[in-house]
Amino acid sequence: MSSDKDFVDFITDQIEDAGAITSRKMFGEYALYCNGKVIALICDNQLFVKPTAAGRAYIGDVDEAPPYPGAKMYYLIEDRIEDSQWITDLIRITADELPEPKPKKKKGKPLKKFTSEGSYNSIDPAMVKKSKSSQGQSWSQRVTEQSDALDLDRGVFTWTDPKRIAMSLKHSAEISTRRKSPPFRSAMSMLIFYINRAGKNLDKGQLQVLEQAKQELRILYGKDRPK
Repeated sequence: MSSDKDFVDFITDQIEDAGAITSRKMFGEYALYCNGKVIALICDNQLFVKPTAAGRAYIGDVDEAPPYPGAKMYYLIEDRIEDSQWITDLIRITADELPEPKPKKKKGKPLKKFTSEGSYNSIDPAMVKKSKSSQGQSWSQRVTEQSDALDLDRGVFTWTDPKRIAMSLKHSAEISTRRKSPPFRSAMSMLIFYINRAGKNLDKGQLQVLEQAKQELRILYGKDRPK
């Protein structure tokens, strides 16, 4: 599936202090730039940072995966994206090591499609190279228990009232002592993460409820998008 613009906005906000951060939409997914250099891709609501020696040393035990079928391995960043300082430093280190972009030619070759249909595909979990420290725990469990995430109300994503879900996430974000992002970003990121991961196994009705909860969350924080 295509990446959610809310997720892209969250990531760009998280790394805004790394340099001049911009994004470009390509075939439903996004390339991220720092000071004119492509430093990462966002595909299927996942962040893939370009591999560098300095980046590997900074991360330590890395998880590697291709952003799309046939692509080279990138560093898959999941349970640290809530830590703005950590991910900002990673992006800055990555950008510093990457070469300056080549001058654009007047008549360049057309962009290649990543698939024959002109869009990305979801990543096969078997293609992800997991580090030793990742054994035995699911991503959602690591985020909830170990990362700078939120303490959520039990079963919040199974509720059927979008406004109640949004209010619960808002409350969790505002009382959290572990988050390193503003409350709205933290609450929205947890909702997007869940939709991205567990949402694939949800029935359409519950998925619609969670999508509506995103809008309710924007309203609660005065960020309602004009229709």
